[in-house]
Amino acid sequence: MRLPSSIPAIPKRLVRVGEKPTKPELMAVRPEAGLAAVRLLPQRRPLPPTLPRDEPMDSPPAKPRVSDSLVDDDDDDDEDIPTAMRDWNQNSSPPLAPEPKRAALVRLDANCAGMTLVIPDRQMTFGRGRDADVRVDDEGVSRLHATIRPTKDGYEVFDLQSRNGTVVGGRLIRQSKLVDGDIIQLGPRVSFRFSLMGERQADVMRQLFEASVRDGLTGAFNRQHLEDRLRGELAYAVRHKSELGLLLLDIDHFKRVNDTYGHLAGDAVLRFVAGAISSRLRTEDLFARYGGEEFVAVLRGIDLAGTARAGERLRSVLSANCPHYEGHMIPVTVSIGAASLATCPKPTIESLIATADRRLYVAKNGGRNRVVSSDPVAVG
Repeated sequence: MRLPSSIPAIPKRLVRVGEKPTKPELMAVRPEAGLAAVRLLPQRRPLPPTLPRDEPMDSPPAKPRVSDSLVDDDDDDDEDIPTAMRDWNQNSSPPLAPEPKRAALVRLDANCAGMTLVIPDRQMTFGRGRDADVRVDDEGVSRLHATIRPTKDGYEVFDLQSRNGTVVGGRLIRQSKLVDGDIIQLGPRVSFRFSLMGERQADVMRQLFEASVRDGLTGAFNRQHLEDRLRGELAYAVRHKSELGLLLLDIDHFKRVNDTYGHLAGDAVLRFVAGAISSRLRTEDLFARYGGEEFVAVLRGIDLAGTARAGERLRSVLSANCPHYEGHMIPVTVSIGAASLATCPKPTIESLIATADRRLYVAKNGGRNRVVSSDPVAVG
């Protein structure tokens, strides 16, 4: 909007605090606004007089201070006062020495995604058979599917005449040299990324994977990992016509422990039970927290009788030992339902867990602290 010709133009200067504006500056705004409408800036301190180059200086000039009352000084770049910048590299710790790179495989598919395997300096074979160095429980993977071998200048992958083939970088191969970032696919579903990483990075990757599949309180596997692994174990048992046992354990009167000693004591009991059970299972068995005070143990290749004996051993160990918490000895017992794949109506995960859960309910109603491996007989 253009100003009327009767109003003088606003002078192109800023009025500082403490400085009396001139009459044209007052008239350039609304008369009733007065001094409140004039843009004010604080008065700057005068700079010290400069000395000739040849004249000695008795004392160094005082350093100019930047006034906190400066409101706007963007219009005059020459008046900017440089500020001291901190050197963040000063007194910093020396950089870490580069560590040697090692070859590793990172699992990419949904089952065990993120699992990191450091490749040793020897041949490593992949497959779903018992003779494979790395067991991959997937129907699309052959018993001996592929192998990775170290060479003079790196690593190579060889397909072992697998049924569904080995793919590297989207190309079906029989033999291929591996470079950092290559995607190796075994069959239609299982895939790994070949990576060169330092030991620290490999440790971080392993820790991230463990955090994603473990229960944070007890250290047992979580329920999601249980379901993923149980799917593979069931498929393996059905394919090879082998047995698969399952124990469903529930801590007796766990609510009473929380009400009597507190929830921290309940946490201590959960950790004690998980540690006692997991230390007495085989490497190939799977132990997981199912929810709350319930746990699941999956026993590969064990029939119903063997599963019931394993459950009885775990029950007796827990009943004979008590966890300690703040000077209190807390007695702990468990009720266990045992099932096997051969005793289920259908070879499914749901049927296996439902059978064990039904027998756990019988153990609870029968007085607790016992193992039940059969269904109640209907009377009449």
